[in-house]
Amino acid sequence: PFLNVLWAAWQLPCKDSAPEQREVSGGAFTSLGIALSTTSREPSLAVLYLMTFVMTTAFGSFVGISSLFMHDVYGLHATQLALMFSCAGAVMVVAQGCLTRVVVGFLGEKLSILVGGLLRMACMSALTMFVVPWLPWATFTILVGAGSLIDPCMASMAATIASDDSRGAVLGLYQALRSLGEAVGPLVAGLLY
Repeated sequence: PFLNVLWAAWQLPCKDSAPEQREVSGGAFTSLGIALSTTSREPSLAVLYLMTFVMTTAFGSFVGISSLFMHDVYGLHATQLALMFSCAGAVMVVAQGCLTRVVVGFLGEKLSILVGGLLRMACMSALTMFVVPWLPWATFTILVGAGSLIDPCMASMAATIASDDSRGAVLGLYQALRSLGEAVGPLVAGLLY
């Protein structure tokens, strides 16, 4: 983690003069109020927030029970699952580092989100309909890789919709809804599984 912080600090752009500082007052509830006010003026932001929560909850549900499901249905054990998670993580690094910009440049943000969501839906469906030994490896990799089309585009759209003054609050609520989905999804899936 320490090396990541150093690398990120080294990569940050430097300017000769410090940006103009704005007075910031209030706390979390003030930030939430700003985000909700922006949402009331920009209905597309409400749709984006809802999509973020639903998609993150669905993926969180999958991740929350994937180890149990893969063991019960496909007979995969801890070592195999660890390797599958590691491979998927490597795919995410490559996809976000190399492919996201190209695909989004070709499809645009909205279509990239749609394609990523459809890929995830198809993979989750395939895992429940077919029991083929290679399927968990392929679908898990695609599921995670599809996130590189969804997550950056949604954050970018939220940032674009927000004004300079509300951007922090808007992105804060966006991230809070992602976190809530990541918490609710595994809980619900675990109870239902």
